[in-house]
Amino acid sequence: MNLDQIEEALKVNLAEKVKFVMGQARETRDTISKKNFTNFHYALDIVKLSQAHIRYVTFWYFKEKLKTVKCPNNVRNLTNLCMLYGLVDLSKDSTSCFECGYFTAGASRMILEAIKEINRLLRP
Repeated sequence: MNLDQIEEALKVNLAEKVKFVMGQARETRDTISKKNFTNFHYALDIVKLSQAHIRYVTFWYFKEKLKTVKCPNNVRNLTNLCMLYGLVDLSKDSTSCFECGYFTAGASRMILEAIKEINRLLRP
C-alpha cells in the first residue's frame, strides 16, 4: 500500500458517509424539520461524518507537509507514520467502503497486515 491508495480509501469512506446523510436528508425533508433532522433523527450519523472528515483532513495535511521535509530518513519515517495513521483509521471504520463495494472480503486482513508491517519498519 502507498499513501495515494490509503488517501483514496479514506475519500471513498468519507464520500459514502456524506452520500448516506444527504440521502436521508433528501428523503425526510418533507416530513421532519431541518432542526429535528440534525438534532434528533440523524445526530449520531452527522457526528460520525464530522469525525471522519476531521480524520481525513488531518491525514491530508500530514501527507502534504511531508513534501516540505528534506532529510530522506525523516521522510521515510514520517511517510510510514502517515500511512499508519490512515490505516488505523480505516481499520477502525471502513464500513462505508465495504457497503459501496470499494473493499472486498480480504481488505480488513490486508489492512491489519499492512499495519503490522509498518510497525515492524518503525521499530528501532
